[in-house]
Amino acid sequence: MTKARRRIKELEQKVGQQQLDLDFFREALRHFEEDQRRSSAPGETGSSKSSKR
Repeated sequence: MTKARRRIKELEQKVGQQQLDLDFFREALRHFEEDQRRSSAPGETGSSKSSKR
């Protein structure tokens, strides 16, 4: 029984890490898609709101 509990704990940790990875990539994809929309918007110039010079 102890071996089963240990395996369950390992799997829960693995699933938790995968959820963190998914959240990271989902957020990165959202930023990428926003940048794509912004750069393809009509009348948009090379500079963007996020540019801080």
